[in-house]
Amino acid sequence: MASETPAMPGLLDLPNEVLLQIIGNTNVEDIESFSSCNKRIRSLFEPALQLHMKRKIKYSKTELGCSQTQINPHAVTLLRDVLESPAIALYPRNVVIGECVDVLDTYWPGWFPGRSQAAILEIKDAIARSTELLSAHLDACPYIRTSDKQRWKREICEGKERTSVIFLIMLFPNLESITIFGASYCMSEAVENIAAAQQKYPESTHPLQYLTTVRLEQSSQPSGVWFDYLEPFTSLKSVRLLAGKLVQGLYTDYSIMDVDDDSDEDSSENEDADNDELEEEEDHKEDNDDVEKDAQIEEGYKHKIVESGGGITRLSFRDSAIDASKFNKVLRGTKALQIFEYNFSADISFSSSIEWQPALILQYLLLYASHSLVSLDLTGMKGCSWNVCGSEDRPYTETPRHFQVLKQLCVQDGIFIRGKGRIGSPQSATKPWWSITKIYEMADVLPASLEQLTLFPSFDHRDQISDAFRDFPELKEHKLPRLKEIKLGGGLQLDESMKLACEKVGTSVVEFSQE
Repeated sequence: MASETPAMPGLLDLPNEVLLQIIGNTNVEDIESFSSCNKRIRSLFEPALQLHMKRKIKYSKTELGCSQTQINPHAVTLLRDVLESPAIALYPRNVVIGECVDVLDTYWPGWFPGRSQAAILEIKDAIARSTELLSAHLDACPYIRTSDKQRWKREICEGKERTSVIFLIMLFPNLESITIFGASYCMSEAVENIAAAQQKYPESTHPLQYLTTVRLEQSSQPSGVWFDYLEPFTSLKSVRLLAGKLVQGLYTDYSIMDVDDDSDEDSSENEDADNDELEEEEDHKEDNDDVEKDAQIEEGYKHKIVESGGGITRLSFRDSAIDASKFNKVLRGTKALQIFEYNFSADISFSSSIEWQPALILQYLLLYASHSLVSLDLTGMKGCSWNVCGSEDRPYTETPRHFQVLKQLCVQDGIFIRGKGRIGSPQSATKPWWSITKIYEMADVLPASLEQLTLFPSFDHRDQISDAFRDFPELKEHKLPRLKEIKLGGGLQLDESMKLACEKVGTSVVEFSQE
């Protein structure tokens, strides 16, 4: 019996509903006899098993919207299937959201050839079949404002794919990851309401409660994708990884303006007048109690970003341009960030005037993650030292040396350089772009916990890097005892005598050409 029992979960890889049905229809006296009737169970419930496996294969990874290479079935057809067979909603674990098309017969040259007439007829049939069920589900959904529910229904029935996709996301209870190539304001709003509900009613079940990974990818459209689409997800306690590629994040000012007393009095009078008008209108409405209840629920779901959340352990953005203020807002809500990766792209920045601010980002990381950060990868454009990027007048005090458990660090050698003022131009062959006034030693910049250091050049002239290693062999034992490997990329080099000196104290130096 002991040898057979562990195999049962593998055999009965079924949703709880199917398992309960099997157990309820199988007469057994003990676990041993239950284990011995596997063949009988299979013969009795082979159709259920086949349906389960078919759905698992089909829906575990669900692709919505369109990509350059394929046109996926319209989201409203899947919505119809879910409304008619709610068990389908249990299967999606990973969802990929492509570009959503809001006009059924849209043709985008060079993007995709458009849907066939047969596909359009299928979509219209799906809309017709699901209209009644759609109304009931929308009415019962607490995460959509009452005032918006009719609009959502109208847009879904018009074949607007974005709205259908967002509503589907809210119906999948077991989602673990979402990859977004296209998004809309409606998605941000829905996620905000879900996050607020999770905070206010933590004992209840909510959509996205198992979501751990959210990725944002650049679409082939010129506008790309924006960091703002990710921000609402930071309030979901289950999310561990936020990642993106070719992402833009512009500076935003979230400060609230103060209002003087006179304005407050005027506002109160206006609000009183508005309330009187609303009361007169509500006299002509039915179900006032329900309306009031909905309003209370919506008030409870108002989204407060940052103060909640705290579960994010990794932020990773490649070839992106994100203002430091965006990272500040997200980092303020983390409690145990372990990995931070940000590769600044000057090409993306050019269209949005976003600056490369490594010192400021480092300052935020030290403020919110100095106790937990294990790996830091922060690289970007050439031509600046880190202290100048933060502020030309601010002392260079926020160095990685203050991280308590940092083991891996990948940065540019500008982190060791103190620069002051521009004395040339990036195109100048004779003068450096920055006047270098000081080279910091490694022990002054790096934390004692560091095990691996990877450096890339910040400037086109690379002869200054050896100064950072000047007293490293003597200081290594006391200041950097765990540093085992130093990797130099992009043309950075050390002379052979310095390499040998590093190796004698237990630190290998590896040079590679990758930029």
